[in-house]
Amino acid sequence: MWTRRAIVITLHVCGTLLLTACPPEARDPGDTPSCPGGTRWDGARCVALDLGCPEGTVKEGARCVAAGPVIESDLSGAWAVLGTTPKGVSYSGSASVTAVDATRFRFHWVLTDATYRGVGIRSGNVISIGWSESSDHGAVSFAVASGTLDGDWWSEGMKAIGHETLTSTSTTFASAYTIAKGTDGSGSSYGGTCDVAQSGDLIVLMWRVGKETFRGLGIRRDSTLSVGFATGAGMFGVVQYVIETDGKTLSGRFASSGQKSTTLGTEVLTRTGNGAAPAPPAAPKTAPTAPLPPGATAI
Repeated sequence: MWTRRAIVITLHVCGTLLLTACPPEARDPGDTPSCPGGTRWDGARCVALDLGCPEGTVKEGARCVAAGPVIESDLSGAWAVLGTTPKGVSYSGSASVTAVDATRFRFHWVLTDATYRGVGIRSGNVISIGWSESSDHGAVSFAVASGTLDGDWWSEGMKAIGHETLTSTSTTFASAYTIAKGTDGSGSSYGGTCDVAQSGDLIVLMWRVGKETFRGLGIRRDSTLSVGFATGAGMFGVVQYVIETDGKTLSGRFASSGQKSTTLGTEVLTRTGNGAAPAPPAAPKTAPTAPLPPGATAI
């Protein structure tokens, strides 16, 4: 019986969507001059980053998040799962959520015939989750502005949140970006490029950092782009949950690597108990031997 993520399929859409084939032409990071912090290259010179927030969003620290009251909800605990795959097949199961702090969470799904793990970052009432069949996953929560993607990221094995700012000379969302500033959870810096492509509701990101290439999947809601990535081989994906006003319902959409359709699956989590859920089996604690940027799963 199908589950939401037990769909191992391949997409080939050259020039439109970049996933398992047809990678974009490599760009040399040196083609774009380096600009001081707080500025970006506009094609002719270094200009100040747009620190304003798009309509419908507000400033939260250094980021833009959806406007409106933040729902106060302790997400830790047990949840019932009902979902529909991109092919329209229904499934059910359960999930447990463990809070690391007010912003970071670990998820463990037990579905009809498979189990998955994921990590999430909360921004306002949106939770951005990266998941995989093992433990090599991470999540990014980007705030989208004209020519800029500014985000926090976190992966299993990291003790702290990393940060990444992508800038583009184009005002089009799906375009080529430069990593204007990137730091991992230990504070180490990195740079490179990131190409963003979109087909339907499915978004694919392709990072180039040094000689390495990495990929991620994204879902956008207003000014929030949720991205899931994996640091190893195997199936991975992204989930974007919205915390409903009752604080007891998470309404989500998801996508899987190798997905054939550009349609997203849907999933609803409903609170089934109070307090922390029983802890799922411990994930392997082996961390990467070196800091990795978002989307660190070699093509």
